Amino acid sequence: MRYFVAVSVVAISFTFPSLGIGPVLAGGAEVVDENTADWGFGEEVPNGFGSYNYGPGASSVLGEGAAFFRVDDTGRQLLGTDRFNAVPLSQFTALGYSTFRVHPVDGVIQLSLQINIDYDLTDGDQTWQGRLVYEPYLTGTVMAHQWQTWDAMAGSWWSSGSPGNGTCPQNDPCTWQEVLSAFPNAGVHAELGAVLLKAGGPWAGGFNGFADGLVVDTVEASSTFDFETAFGVFGDGFESGDVTAWSSSSP
Repeated sequence: MRYFVAVSVVAISFTFPSLGIGPVLAGGAEVVDENTADWGFGEEVPNGFGSYNYGPGASSVLGEGAAFFRVDDTGRQLLGTDRFNAVPLSQFTALGYSTFRVHPVDGVIQLSLQINIDYDLTDGDQTWQGRLVYEPYLTGTVMAHQWQTWDAMAGSWWSSGSPGNGTCPQNDPCTWQEVLSAFPNAGVHAELGAVLLKAGGPWAGGFNGFADGLVVDTVEASSTFDFETAFGVFGDGFESGDVTAWSSSSP
């Protein structure tokens, strides 16, 4: 059975302080936390909350931390970077990430991977053209209270804006190769660009969950992002691994 989850996409810009990139771990992953220059949380539509905090369970996918997202029935919360602005889609070689859903326990919703898209980087048109969206439920089974890893490059993608939504609408998404075949000059928007994780659609009942281990590889470089808290404690007072506390904080 195929499900369709209502998602609304609007333009949002990120402001990144000049603080430098995060440290690189011995295993090759780059730590992303409050001090990382070109990453940031954004509340696209109230009410949402996002932070770098302890992951659920004994540990996260990488280290102890993870990116936490919480939204109510109407909220939309983003975590994005402008590091890949103007990179053609044809230059990406891997896209993937891991998620842990706390609330709701049942259902198909999960954090999506999205790209602020320009369908032709060569035409000089810098207007907002929507997003290219990967949602795990379109190509996999979403579970609660466990870490799952998603190979987005091997999954289905749909477009929120023209001209992409005429070829790859939400009810008939495309493979990555089909997107490239239809729009060979497409890429991350040069001026309004972002590669981002998103919670909310809006989603009835709200959502609590985590993401970690985001992989964004291109022909130029391989990048794995390890979301960690720089402060060592969770801002709402929850302790590492306390899934009960996370569940009780659901909208």
